[in-house]
Amino acid sequence: MASIERFKELKAKVDRLRREHDRAEGALEQAMVKLQKQYGCKTLEAGKILLSKTEKDCKRKRSKFDKAMERFDEEWGEKLGG
Repeated sequence: MASIERFKELKAKVDRLRREHDRAEGALEQAMVKLQKQYGCKTLEAGKILLSKTEKDCKRKRSKFDKAMERFDEEWGEKLGG
């Protein structure tokens, strides 16, 4: 009798894991469709490359903005009461 109960437990666990796997596959598929539609990336690797380029570009633009704000503040800060 114990082996039948053990079989039922294992079957339930396998069924649960199969459902979790199916959900994970569905989520991955949806994420890949979104990656393709929004960013034109067909693979995860292409998405990582695009993210890296975008982060570098953002950092470069932020640095440029900060320098421009420093120059503005130096020139106009006192005149504008800052």
